[in-house]
Amino acid sequence: MRVIVCTLLSKNKKKKVLRSGPIYIPAQWVTLIKTAKQHGKAYDVKELSTEDFYDFKKLSENIGKNFNKDINGQQIYWNDIQEIVIDKSDPFAVKVRTSYVRRDSRNNDVTMQTLSRAYEVRPEISKAKKDDLLELCRQNLIPPLFHEFYNSL
Repeated sequence: MRVIVCTLLSKNKKKKVLRSGPIYIPAQWVTLIKTAKQHGKAYDVKELSTEDFYDFKKLSENIGKNFNKDINGQQIYWNDIQEIVIDKSDPFAVKVRTSYVRRDSRNNDVTMQTLSRAYEVRPEISKAKKDDLLELCRQNLIPPLFHEFYNSL
């Protein structure tokens, strides 16, 4: 499955969509991004939820800086590396070669880590921001069709 993330929409495309009506909720951006491609098949957009985000900062802290030394404790200089090999039969061993001439490689073991979710519950917006959005709903500047979304924030 191929996932494409489109972060840059042409100004003309944005103007065309905004002329047909304003965007009130984030879900409306999905349609805009899907149709952003001018030629060929439309983009395949995968919508993500809170469960789809993982905390790589914790992973980095758990792994530490063990990539700087091999299993013998010798320093690995990353600028000298010519080849990095990770074999599917031993995915937690990283083999590096510093020369194309020499056939031997140095091992660096990586311990298996479990990724933890970045959020246990959906992140909330600040109270002031929510109050401002709900005020826009009360003034009917946001159509009633979308009030449920803003009330659920």
